[in-house]
Amino acid sequence: MRRWTLYTTVILPQVVARVIPPLTNQSIAIIKDTSQVAAIAVMEIMKITEVWVETSANTYDVFLGAALIYLALTSIAGVVGKLTERWLAFAQ
Repeated sequence: MRRWTLYTTVILPQVVARVIPPLTNQSIAIIKDTSQVAAIAVMEIMKITEVWVETSANTYDVFLGAALIYLALTSIAGVVGKLTERWLAFAQ
């Protein structure tokens, strides 16, 4: 078997299949924790939430909406990771 064929048919699929779960966990952690995403997405969501709270009396509803947005972001990342794991399950 040639070296390139060995890498593309045997080794690379196994490596990718083993790397997907940690990458999924890291992407969820990035959504939740990092300052880069916090500066872009989280601050915007929280700023909009604060503005809505100042203009309305529905404090809990607005913060519940922000929490649901965070839940949707992390759930989408988790589902994409799980589907990718299932799609690459042939390599194990």
